[in-house]
This record gives sequence, C-alpha cells and structure tokens, in this order.
Amino acid sequence: MPKTAKVSEKIKNITYSDNPNDWGVKLEYDSLNTFFKNEGINLVKEYISIREIADYSFELTLKSISDEFDVVFGFDYGRLNNIPDSYSIGHVGLLLKLEGENLLYLDPGPRNYGVRKVNIDDLYNAIKNKSDGLWIIKSTEHNTRL
Repeated sequence: MPKTAKVSEKIKNITYSDNPNDWGVKLEYDSLNTFFKNEGINLVKEYISIREIADYSFELTLKSISDEFDVVFGFDYGRLNNIPDSYSIGHVGLLLKLEGENLLYLDPGPRNYGVRKVNIDDLYNAIKNKSDGLWIIKSTEHNTRL
C-alpha cells in the first residue's frame, strides 16, 4: 500500500463532498503536531489567527518569521484571485519570499499551481476574509512561542 494511503488511514478525518467549501484538509486543534510526533518528524506547528495581526503589522509579522521558519497561510481563493464564483473557498500557500510590497508563494493547485506573486495587502485581506491565519512550521529545537 502506498505511503499516502497509510497516512490518510491514520488521520481518519477524510470526507467526500460536492461542495467546494468542504474540500481540502481540515485540521483539528493540534492534529498536525500530533501527526509530527507520532511519525517521528522533528517539527512543530504554531498557528497565528489573522485576528491577532493588525493590518498595519502584517508585513512586519511576515518579515519577522519568514527567514527562520516555514510559513503556510490559509486564504479566500476567490477573493485573492478576483474570481466571484470562488469567493469563500479556502486555499493555502507556502511563503517563499518577500519582494517589496509583494510576496512569492507556492500554490499547491490543483488550478494555477506553482510559484505565484501577489500583493501583501491583497493577501492579508484574503486571509482576513476567510478568518484564517498563518501556520508557522519549525524544528522542535526552535519550539518557542513567537
């Protein structure tokens, strides 16, 4: 059996739906940290809700953590990409690099996968619109609250 099948059996929260709002990974509180620990992966996740980050400090927050840790962010796919039919559909990206008022991120797809460039303020608004946030992934050696 492929490794992905074994992992999905362990997570036990896979559902099937025709509603795009139900698609994707739904992480329960601390389930990612539990997965890392159970699989012997020396990583830990810290989640920061967008409600904890003021709009004027979002870019500074990204700058303060992106050089040292991996940052995954959840956002409203339709709002960020100006696709009204996809408003409220959640999506994620992996921050790669900050470039002035923009950032580069890795989009896992399935549509428009690859490296994408967006305005930081537009991303903040898309995260806020979905009431999502930032997942900071770091090694267990750096497990201190940001």
